[in-house]
Amino acid sequence: MATITIWGAHTPRSLRPLWMAEELGVVYEHRPIAPRSGETKTPEFSRLNPRQKIPLLVDGESGLAVYQHGNFLPRVQAREFRRFCLPAAGRYRAVLVADAEFLSHPKGTQ
Repeated sequence: MATITIWGAHTPRSLRPLWMAEELGVVYEHRPIAPRSGETKTPEFSRLNPRQKIPLLVDGESGLAVYQHGNFLPRVQAREFRRFCLPAAGRYRAVLVADAEFLSHPKGTQ
């Protein structure tokens, strides 16, 4: 059973959390809803994300809904900390966070 649910499809930003989950080997459920299709305005989705935007990552263990795609990697990293044994501080973490920030911003908006 998946403990992370990733909502979204058909946009580059929706691809990022799916790519991240695949690369990290995280078990997840994908809910492929499209932007501007009305699917983001359903009561179920609106309860999870009042902004009614995709992508959305829901952590089934904590119930936390993360709807800013730049926060997906740090959230999954914190959740999977024991498995990956990533350092809490230091150069390696700084490089990881810098890379995540770079990947989370469209070209020209940094």
